[in-house]
This record gives sequence, structure tokens and C-alpha cells, in this order.
Amino acid sequence: MVKKIVTIANNSAAPLAFKLRVTSTVPELQEAGVLCLKPSKKLKLKPRADTCKVEVTFSPKRRIQLFTGEVLLECRGLVSSLFVVRGSCQGSLVILDQDHFSFGAVVQQSYRCQPIVMRNVGDRAVRFLVVIDMLKSENLENSSVLQGSSYIDVPSSARKDYQLTFLSYEEGVFIAKVTFLNETTREYLFHMVTFKVVALGPIGIVKMSTAVRQRVSSTVKVDNPLPVPVTFDINCEVPNVSVPQHFTVPAQSKANLVLEYQPLKTGESTGHPVLQNSNLGSLSYKLQLKATSSRPEKPVYFRTTLGSRQTITTKIQNFAQRKTEYLLQTDCADFQTTKSISAAPASAGGSNLNVEVTFETCHLGQTKAMLQLSSALGGQYCIPLIGLALPPELQGPFLIPAGSTTSISFRNVFLKAMAFQYAVKHPAFTVRAPKTLCAKSSTTITVSFTGGPATVTNRLVVSCPGGSWIFHLWGLPSTC
Repeated sequence: MVKKIVTIANNSAAPLAFKLRVTSTVPELQEAGVLCLKPSKKLKLKPRADTCKVEVTFSPKRRIQLFTGEVLLECRGLVSSLFVVRGSCQGSLVILDQDHFSFGAVVQQSYRCQPIVMRNVGDRAVRFLVVIDMLKSENLENSSVLQGSSYIDVPSSARKDYQLTFLSYEEGVFIAKVTFLNETTREYLFHMVTFKVVALGPIGIVKMSTAVRQRVSSTVKVDNPLPVPVTFDINCEVPNVSVPQHFTVPAQSKANLVLEYQPLKTGESTGHPVLQNSNLGSLSYKLQLKATSSRPEKPVYFRTTLGSRQTITTKIQNFAQRKTEYLLQTDCADFQTTKSISAAPASAGGSNLNVEVTFETCHLGQTKAMLQLSSALGGQYCIPLIGLALPPELQGPFLIPAGSTTSISFRNVFLKAMAFQYAVKHPAFTVRAPKTLCAKSSTTITVSFTGGPATVTNRLVVSCPGGSWIFHLWGLPSTC
């Protein structure tokens, strides 16, 4: 609104009564209240230099190009032009290309920019204060950022883009209101913005490879861009991978998260441990894991004579965290074990599991074999077995009183039935035993001594194509 004061003087010798009115051919000026005079009633001036003041008010409602108007004086039926009014109204008219738009899918923890197009079709530049309001009930101060310049200047008859930048650490759908306020006229425009934040894919690939039952670790850096410390809850359902349940990263820092991998079975696998925080959302990593075969366990050595047995208890380290059963199998019949062993849940560092192996061979010399233990949970173990069979040692002496007998235990150690020969050189000893023994069967050899005036020593030799056994006999004299 513009006001001008015009002074009117009556320089005549007669009093003057008149009315004033403004006229113009411009339609905008003909609207009520746009161009008006005060006072609007009939005016009276005394003769000889009496004056009055007239207020001309220009209050445009829209832009008006340069115009000319006349103020007319009506007196005694006559109308004459008193003075001319010239002016114009310049203004801005800003429009938005749309009043709502969607950012579309925004990946969590990534920046996204979007322009709001503003067009000023007026002939004056205009400055807007920009106010951004997030229209969501929960506190998004730390988890989401929507920002842009505090002010924007839009030139006349031009287009200007206002850039909005969005970043969110949390998944979800968010709505914001962006208001453009003309601080001079208090006029404003507003724009509604919708954006959907989708989950971030794996932010890194972690590769780990090791032999079964061997531990390997890898470190990843976890970033906290927030001004406060954050604690992540870690969900890792990947077998044989260990991570802490909770992990804290200081404010605006990075911290090393250690992942440990100790496989129990050979093969390749993948997994996705997830770090969850209420402000930063979900972070995940892709694991590429490879478990190779381990070296065999330490060999177990046996040393015995043909026809004898030797039992040794060895140990393996069981890492299965649940109760499991190991199946046992050897590739040589000379080594015998139970068919299975039950193992209790292992401690964090593994638990010892005893394995009993018996060596009984049917030939002289060295025998090698491999004992394999396998479990669906605990994996597979290979234990080398090395047995050495020596010739049978001299056994006895067996004391036989005159006129009595003694019994000697004997076993067919071979895998098939064998015919045995029993020989003693002294006629005072007689032997009674089966000539043929089934495979892996035992019998009793009965030796009789008829007696004599003195102690008689002799040897019993039991022989077959596979070997011979010698027993030392002492025949004791009669006491009377």
C-alpha cells in the first residue's frame, strides 16, 4: 500500500464546494479499494487561499503495469481534470511444478538428492525462508537427515531448483513437509515429500579359509557416524562362526569387529551376520567360508608278538557343541574298535574323547591302517595306525608235578581254520589238543607228565604254516 498527500488550494474570491473522483481505464484500478481518495465526501474551501489535504491511496491486489489515472473535480455541474496519478505495481508470483513427490526407494545409509522446481512468473525476485518438518511421531533426530539450504532466492521470470538431500539409517516410509515462507508478506508455499528407505545389502564380503578344526579370524570395521556411542546386537546363525552378542562403537568412530571361524566339516558355505541398532538400522556382511581337509591325527604305534593282543587308548579333540555319535571304521581287520562312541557336548575350546584300539595280527612284520571317526556334527578324524608283530616269545615255564597235567591256553590268530602240530621230545610228556582250530578261536592244550626221579625240562612246539609257538615245560619229580 502506498499513500500520497495532495494539497488543494482555493485561490478564487468565491467559496468553493466540490467533489473528487479518480478515473482510469485500467481494469485492475477499478476494483474497490485499489486506487481511492480520502476524504471521499464533498469538500468546501473558503475564498482566497483556503486549502485542504487529499490522501491518494494505492493498494494493489496484483501486479499492474505502468498506468495513468486522472483525479476529476466536479463543481456546479462542471467536471475538470485536477491532477494525474501515475504508478505501477511490481510483484512476484512463484509456483511449484508439483505439490507432492516421492523420493522412491532410498537405500539405507545412502544419500539421495531431489530438486523441488520453483518458477517465478512475476517481475520481482523473491526470497523464501525454507522450513523442513518431519511428519513422523518417533524421534528421528539420529536416524534420519533431510536437509537443504535455509533460504532460496528465485529471480523474476525464471526457474530455480531447491535441492533436498536425504539420508536415513533406518528402514521405513517417511513423510516431510517443506514450507517456503516469504518473510516480508508472510505468504508461503509448501511441498509434501515421501520417501521409502529399503534395507541395505551386504556392506562387505568377508572371506575365510582354513583346515577343519583350525581356528581363523577376520576383522571388519564398523562405522558409527552418530554423535553418540551405539551398541549393536549381533545375530549370527552361521555354523562354526563366533562373534560377540553385543558390540559398541564410540561416537563418530570406527571399531574393529572380530569374526572367528572354526569349521568341523570340509566344504564351502556362505552366511550373513546382521548387526542391529535402533538408530543405525541393520548392517550385514556376506561371509564366504571354505573348510579344507586337515592333516591326520598323530599316529598310534603298536608292538606285540604274533598271537598276542595289544590295546591302546588314544584321544581326539571333539568340538561339537551338542551331543553326537562318532562312527568308527578301520581299513584293516588287524585293528579292532567299537562301532561307535558317544560324545557329550564339548566345551568352548574342545573336549578330549577317548578311543580304544586293539591290535591283533595274523602275520609277522608291520601292518598299517587308518582309523576313521565320522560324525554329522563333529566332522571326520583320521588316525594312522602302525602295528609291528614280532615272532612269538618263549612262554613258561609251566610246572607239572609227576603224574599230573597242566593246561595251556592257545588261540588261532589267523583269519581261517588252521591245522596245528604239537611236538615234545621227551617221552615223559604227552600232549592232548585239537588238531584243527577255527579262525580266531581259542582252545586249551593239556600236557601230562608221568614223572621220574629228577626234574625234566622240555619244550612244547606248536606249529602251523603261519608260525610256531614254544612253551617251556618243567616236569617235577615224585616226592616219595
